[in-house]
Amino acid sequence: MTIFFPDNIFSRLLVAVIDKEDSNEFLFEPSSILSKKLNDDPHSAALIPTLELITNKELFVSKSVGISFAGPLSNSFIYYEPGLKEIGKIKLAGDISSMEVILSKIIFKELYDSDIEIAIQTKLEAKISGNYLIAGDENFNNARFEKGISIAEEVIEIISAPFVNYVLASNDKNLLEEYSSKLLPVLDKIEYNNSSSADNVNLKSSEFIKENFSSITYKLDEQDVAGINELLQLPYYHGLIKDLFEVNFV
Repeated sequence: MTIFFPDNIFSRLLVAVIDKEDSNEFLFEPSSILSKKLNDDPHSAALIPTLELITNKELFVSKSVGISFAGPLSNSFIYYEPGLKEIGKIKLAGDISSMEVILSKIIFKELYDSDIEIAIQTKLEAKISGNYLIAGDENFNNARFEKGISIAEEVIEIISAPFVNYVLASNDKNLLEEYSSKLLPVLDKIEYNNSSSADNVNLKSSEFIKENFSSITYKLDEQDVAGINELLQLPYYHGLIKDLFEVNFV
């Protein structure tokens, strides 16, 4: 069986504690193609961006395994250009998926009453200018996060629940139930130290992640499940999707 993961520090920490005798194949992919990879292989599982469920309603979703943020730590940050009185446009860069596109529209409408124009950047500028949302390790490889605002905190302010960034999903219900049960005992073993994923994280970023690591959880509870449901309702209330739907939790 193949398990697909987003290629970021938080999922790599999860894979690092999985039993080394696990016979499954672990593949790291850009967040934007995780759902496609999952659907191309019906006997696989993947940690996908939560809002990808909007276009993949038939997927089964684990109610116990995911990546949930409840504080300043986040996989994505917003960077504002200093001195701007109005915000009309934002560039998206890094490990971008439909999740960041949708959240950008919702956050700026909810918090700033702005119908934001979105431009997706295929390559991050060496010196960023304008307003940016950056997803993934690009926030931590040079301590860029220090100038940014946590997407997790912005979403939590809107939904009054934890921000579940990624959920474990599969087309195979039995496979998902079995693998979720197998993962549960190791989730409490996930920890961060200064040597974790050091290739993508500089010292300041490493210290920030370590100090705030208690605000991230991989073992979901009822509050996290409520957060998933609240998050998935936002696009409907903002007119971005036509219908509400129920998640196939297992």
